[in-house]
Amino acid sequence: MITQVIYSSKSLFARGNGSDQDILDIARDRNARMGVTGFLFRTNSFFVQLVEGPQRQVSALMQDIRADVRHTDVVEWPWTITKHRAFPDWSMGYGDTLGDDNFAYATRVTHRAPTIAEVRNHLVQLAAPYLVHTPKA
Repeated sequence: MITQVIYSSKSLFARGNGSDQDILDIARDRNARMGVTGFLFRTNSFFVQLVEGPQRQVSALMQDIRADVRHTDVVEWPWTITKHRAFPDWSMGYGDTLGDDNFAYATRVTHRAPTIAEVRNHLVQLAAPYLVHTPKA
C-alpha cells in the first residue's frame, strides 16, 4: 500500500528564485533512493505538493519538509492510503506556472474544506501537461 500526503506552504522566496532548483535537485535524488514519488507545484507565493510512497519513508520525508527553512505555514491534508501512485514515474515532478488562483481552488472548493480526493484529483489534473511534455525525472 502507498501512503499519500498533500501539503501546502508559503514560500519565503519569489517564484523563479534559485531555491526552487535547489529543492528539486536534492528531492529528486533523495526521493529516488527512498522509493518516494510526487509532484511539487509552485504558485506565485506557495508550494503545493503531493508526496507518496511507503509510510515510513513518507513520514521521514515530511519531518524534513516541516523543518525546511525555505517555507513557512506548512498545512497538511489528512494522509491517505491507496493502492496506486498518482505519479509513479516521478521522483519529483515540478510545475511553476500555476497562479495563486489555482492554489485557492486546491485549498477551497465551493466555500468549504475540500476532501482529500478533491485536492488529489485536482493536483493530478494540473500535472497532466507536465507529464506529457517534460522528461521523466
